[in-house]
Amino acid sequence: MKSLAALFKMLPHDVIVNHISPYTYEPKPPKHLLDIRTFVSDYSMIEGYYMTMMNEHILLHDLIEYCKYNVELSKFIEIYKRFLQKNENKETKIRIILGKMAPNERTQFINDYIIIDDEF
Repeated sequence: MKSLAALFKMLPHDVIVNHISPYTYEPKPPKHLLDIRTFVSDYSMIEGYYMTMMNEHILLHDLIEYCKYNVELSKFIEIYKRFLQKNENKETKIRIILGKMAPNERTQFINDYIIIDDEF
């Protein structure tokens, strides 16, 4: 019995590229792609503010406080369980918490803890 790689070598390149390869890729939902893009920009804005004006301890505290009152309970419990794991460094915990938050929740965190804080 021939291997799959050997069978593919027997097929014309055109058949592989135009008729087989398109079925091997699964496009990601636009909502998920938007979440990834906003995570990167949100994280850099949050990191820029907290690492110059404050520190990672305060950021972690503010994230937990924000999540307590503004994130769905089941998601907050999941976030808090991750927070309690001692084997992760603070930057990893910050990224996980921000990653679990929806884009609108991250935007609201930025509005409440960075933009409003800058006004005072």
